[in-house]
Amino acid sequence: MNEIDHEYTEEVVCPYCGYKHTESYEFFSDIASEEEVEIDCDCGETFIANQSVSVHYYTRKTEK
Repeated sequence: MNEIDHEYTEEVVCPYCGYKHTESYEFFSDIASEEEVEIDCDCGETFIANQSVSVHYYTRKTEK
């Protein structure tokens, strides 16, 4: 049996069937919070999803 890549992915992936849930942000109430949600997949299984948020900043010089 093949392992399903479901950890640290860019979209929520069902750990049972491997379905990639597009627009995963819709599962979470706040894009910047680290929360846990329960998801019912179309395959009939329920699983827990967490989001990990990382913020990066960039700067640039102003034009003179």
